[in-house]
Amino acid sequence: PVNSTCMLYINNERLKDARLRAALAKAVDRTIVAEIAFGENPLAFRATGLLPPALGKTNDRLTPDSARAEWQEAGGYDKPMSIVYSPAPRPYLPAPAAVARHLRDRFRRLGATIEVSEVASGELITKINSGDYDLALIGNIPNITDPSDYLSAVVGSDTVPSGDEGSFFSFN
Repeated sequence: PVNSTCMLYINNERLKDARLRAALAKAVDRTIVAEIAFGENPLAFRATGLLPPALGKTNDRLTPDSARAEWQEAGGYDKPMSIVYSPAPRPYLPAPAAVARHLRDRFRRLGATIEVSEVASGELITKINSGDYDLALIGNIPNITDPSDYLSAVVGSDTVPSGDEGSFFSFN
């Protein structure tokens, strides 16, 4: 919805190759994800970038066309991975289990070995803050209207958890 964004966090410490992370990002067809999450009229909910629509329009130009080739060219990833998510519906993710299963299936088409793991909200936050995850479905409902403040709070270098610096994420 207009004031929130669901994001798929990728643990860069576990998946170090930027080409593999890019292939995962490109494998996501956000129109299908929006349809699974919100039902009819998925184009009204499809993300085009990291900013919620209320904070501006962005286009990251990620398309699923080349994801499999890029994954294979990068050599793939031979370790099993999981997508962790909280089962609680949120405005940015009203159908978390269905979206997680869909992403699992998309990533398996690349050649990834991946499972979904449903965890309680508190455990999800603990996993993210400690770096104990491969992929995590999480979101943000901004309480600020400045796009640069939002981006700094969500993806700024000083907000990336290192596992030993305390808590970075929490659910409202």
